Amino acid sequence: MCDSVFSGGIPALVELLKIDNEDIQSVAASVLFNISEHDPVRRALTEANAGPILIQLLTSPVDEIQSRAATVLSDLACVDGNQSGKNHTTLNMSTCVSHYLLLTVCPYLTLIVR
Repeated sequence: MCDSVFSGGIPALVELLKIDNEDIQSVAASVLFNISEHDPVRRALTEANAGPILIQLLTSPVDEIQSRAATVLSDLACVDGNQSGKNHTTLNMSTCVSHYLLLTVCPYLTLIVR
């Protein structure tokens, strides 16, 4: 597993998530899901700026992609600095998730309140 982190495997998997092909996205998301519980992988995902594409995949029409992306995002939130944005080169998970909720959930909440 550590070999994949240091040989560029994580950035390559993040790039596969960006390809507009649900089969490829599903496989890449599943691989990341299986290894994202490990701290070196979480850090490598943060460095590869995986957050934005993972957030985008939360709206995938494929349930498996959505659930895998949500789990990997949850794992990324455990990386020091990702919660508060202390390190400006890393992903601020709170900001990303807040933006996602504003763009996707709030329009529905507005309809419910009316």
